Amino acid sequence: MGVGSGFEERPVTQVTDIANNVQFNQAIVWLDSAQQGKRGVRFLKGEYQLSAEDDEYWYFQAPLVIEMAVLEGGNVVGGKKMPGGLMLAKDELAAVPAAAYIDKEADSKILVLKMGQDFIALKGEKWQQQ
Repeated sequence: MGVGSGFEERPVTQVTDIANNVQFNQAIVWLDSAQQGKRGVRFLKGEYQLSAEDDEYWYFQAPLVIEMAVLEGGNVVGGKKMPGGLMLAKDELAAVPAAAYIDKEADSKILVLKMGQDFIALKGEKWQQQ
């Protein structure tokens, strides 16, 4: 599942819109297909509040952390819990419609895992945007 990796720093503008959020109905693990499933991220169940934007994406902050994992043979062998969340493209036809990010500074996020249309297809079942 997924599109691929590649860390990318992205400058953002802080926003506050309590009516705009993403709700994960359950925890979701997303693997990085570009790394043959050797890296992944786990989005924990809960409400992710809109916290920032740039020209292409909205950034929804996880209620606590996202879990970054390193896998070998399907087993977790390392990882970190980090502040971050979910990026959703403003254009539904974007080449990368969603991604995981970690926080860097108030005006900067780091894209850590790109996700494709297969993630978007789970909308309404495993997550929803409100």
